This record gives sequence, structure tokens and C-alpha cells, in this order.
Amino acid sequence: MTEAAADNKYVRNVQLGAQSYHSPGGNEMSWSYGAPSGCMLSGINVQETGRNSADNIGGVYYRPVQIYIGNAWRTVSSV
Repeated sequence: MTEAAADNKYVRNVQLGAQSYHSPGGNEMSWSYGAPSGCMLSGINVQETGRNSADNIGGVYYRPVQIYIGNAWRTVSSV
């Protein structure tokens, strides 16, 4: 196999794309969230609610997973 053929067939690098944020809009409700297809959760926003209360999750950060294959960066379709 030539180097050019291998470059087009195999993943040569992996990176995360631009960060996005999801928030439920308020802390008065329970909520669940799944990152969009091809993305991974990368962080959480913990909100302080006071001394005698549990903290709330105010939102989550996520990023698309990208691969370098065929001399180009591509966002994967699912993780």
C-alpha cells in the first residue's frame, strides 16, 4: 500500500471542535440531556444555591469529535 493510499484510509489524528453550551433555562426543574450525534460532553456548569441546599447543574458543555483522514478534518457522525 502506498503512503497516499494509507492517508486516505486511516485516521491520522483526532481533535475536538468548537465548544457549545446547553442550559435547561432554569433550575426549578429536573432535566436530562444527551449530546448531539458525533459530540461528547466536555464539562458542566455547577450553580451555587446557598448554604443549606444542594448545588444545581445549570448546563453542560459539549464538543464535536473530529478526525483527520484523507488530508482533511471531518466531524464524525456518531460516537
